[in-house]
Amino acid sequence: MDDTIYRQAAIDVVRKCLVKEVTPAHMLINKAEVMTELMMLPSAQPRRGKWAGKGDSEGFGIFICGTCGKFAMMKYDFCPNCGADMR
Repeated sequence: MDDTIYRQAAIDVVRKCLVKEVTPAHMLINKAEVMTELMMLPSAQPRRGKWAGKGDSEGFGIFICGTCGKFAMMKYDFCPNCGADMR
């Protein structure tokens, strides 16, 4: 089962969730802040990348993610910084 969601679907849900009445049991949320946070979520489309850099035969060294440009000390199947698939 795929548990990823699409950004537009999440935005639609937030738009539907309007507080109709405020009581001590309910807390108000800043709708603009929630919308901003949702827009910053990564797309449901997987990112792909390649490692650049040098390392030893065991995969240890200095590697740079071709997607986000950040460093890693080991070759991983996924970038630990941006999550890009490096396989």
